[in-house]
Amino acid sequence: EKGTDPENPDKPDDVADKYQATFRYQAGANGNVTGTRQEIHTVKEVELNADGTVKSEKVIEVNPKAEVTAVPDDGYKFVNWTDEAGKAYKDVEAIKAETFTTDKTFTANFVKRTDLSYEVHYFYDGKEAEDQKDVKKDVEFGTKIPYDMTKTTYQDKNYVLEKVEKLSGGIVTTTVENNVVNVYYALDEKGTDPENPDKPDDVADK
Repeated sequence: EKGTDPENPDKPDDVADKYQATFRYQAGANGNVTGTRQEIHTVKEVELNADGTVKSEKVIEVNPKAEVTAVPDDGYKFVNWTDEAGKAYKDVEAIKAETFTTDKTFTANFVKRTDLSYEVHYFYDGKEAEDQKDVKKDVEFGTKIPYDMTKTTYQDKNYVLEKVEKLSGGIVTTTVENNVVNVYYALDEKGTDPENPDKPDDVADK
């Protein structure tokens, strides 16, 4: 019921299925596999006598073609291939180098990227406070970017939070230039209390 033609694997090839091995390629979580995901090889040759009885059998060790590519989802990277027994293969070349005589399933494995970065910038009345800047490298994909909304005192002046700008929604993405959070403060040194006009009132002076 199965054959060795990769484009028609369900087309019989005049070889008994029990004499063949199927190699399958699949993706684990957070990725895909493209290419020929199933290949069938003859792994046993049988010679018959004139009366149809078995004269001899020969087991054939075959190398997988492994004509596939592991494609990670956004934010992930390919790690390796593993088979049912948990044996790891660093790439398809490592799979091709092996020989097998039975069915095998190879799974492509993926993990989150940890080579990303983010930046947090603080601005006081439109001017960036360079000494407050927070830059982090080797950050994992999907990490929530932390920032401080309580930095209301700067250079002995009082400020009030004005707005927070999150270019990537506040989450580390693969578009590194968007992994930025800008926190804006406005000067707040005067208030509405006539007896204490210099007492901040949590409203930007502007």
